[in-house]
Amino acid sequence: MRPKYGSSLFELIDAPMNGPVLSRVVAATAEALDQWEPRLKVTRITPQAISPGKLSIDIEGVYLETGRTITFQGIQI
Repeated sequence: MRPKYGSSLFELIDAPMNGPVLSRVVAATAEALDQWEPRLKVTRITPQAISPGKLSIDIEGVYLETGRTITFQGIQI
């Protein structure tokens, strides 16, 4: 049996880019980061549909080792 890794974002492939799906994108991203990146405390995830089939995500959080706020902008999926 293979161990689980990654996120559940793949389950949203071909889903319409509407409010409920964007909420699921936020939840899947937050869950994966919480599970796989313990050095980051996520404070905000902002998804934005930028074209059919393309999504941009901004992630803000606190890097726990230094207490500094960090931002990742324009992550495209």
